[in-house]
Amino acid sequence: MYSREQLQGILLTVARPELTIYPSQANDVGFIIRLRVMFRASMDFINALDRTFEQYNIVSNIKEIEGSNRKKPVLVVGRRLSIKNIVNLMPNVPTSHADWTIFKEVLIRMEEGQHLEQEGMDEIILLVKGNDKQTSDE
Repeated sequence: MYSREQLQGILLTVARPELTIYPSQANDVGFIIRLRVMFRASMDFINALDRTFEQYNIVSNIKEIEGSNRKKPVLVVGRRLSIKNIVNLMPNVPTSHADWTIFKEVLIRMEEGQHLEQEGMDEIILLVKGNDKQTSDE
């Protein structure tokens, strides 16, 4: 559907990376990291994007209605390998709406397994919280 260059433009303008760290009693480090990339757009666009993602081995999920407060459709990429494939497609230029720097850094650290050890998880939390503080101070 979309060419590689068009897909890169879509990633620069439409993609919304989300990084969430929340407490968990189920693992040794006490936290879980969730990375995902969201695309909110018309259903025609989302369906075309989903077909394009299949060509790049990116698994995505489509929800016709995101939730009770958001009645619009959304495409979600949540599998780590698929997120890695998206990051590999991203050109290294600033985006208009999202900072991928911390998102990419956490993904790299997760690929290295740092999130599985307490020291690595502590570093990731500091990295994310430090970025939140910089954003709120600006």
